[in-house]
Amino acid sequence: MNGHDFAGKVALVTGGARGIGRAIVRAFAEAGADVAIADIRQEEAEATAREIRATTGRALLVVPMDVTSLESVQRGCAQVLEQFGKIDVLVNNAGWDRIVPFLQTTPELWEKVIAINYRGVIHTCYAVLPHMVARKQGSIVNISSDAAR
Repeated sequence: MNGHDFAGKVALVTGGARGIGRAIVRAFAEAGADVAIADIRQEEAEATAREIRATTGRALLVVPMDVTSLESVQRGCAQVLEQFGKIDVLVNNAGWDRIVPFLQTTPELWEKVIAINYRGVIHTCYAVLPHMVARKQGSIVNISSDAAR
């Protein structure tokens, strides 16, 4: 995080098992934060946590989370709060798209994209914001996908 000190902070990263999310998890851990990796890919999330834990010594928690389900998100956020006591930063990184010409898409595809990329952000913000508002602090980072094209 280029000189930023996140010691004592807790970050929750959706879609943190691989790709950009994995890099975000690593950056927070290297900057001193404890990190919750929220992902539907449990095996990949566990592997990411083991690797980053081994190289940084930070506490990493793998949280099973399907951002399309408000109940799953609420359970996951409760697990993070139980483990770490707070959430200082929420990074909405989970996203999905199938890159095909629009006329080759279907309403089912549109619904999946909307459920993950749009409702997922709403679900996580809805679950985390009451905690941040009560603490009068916290930051949310929303990452847009190429589906916004």
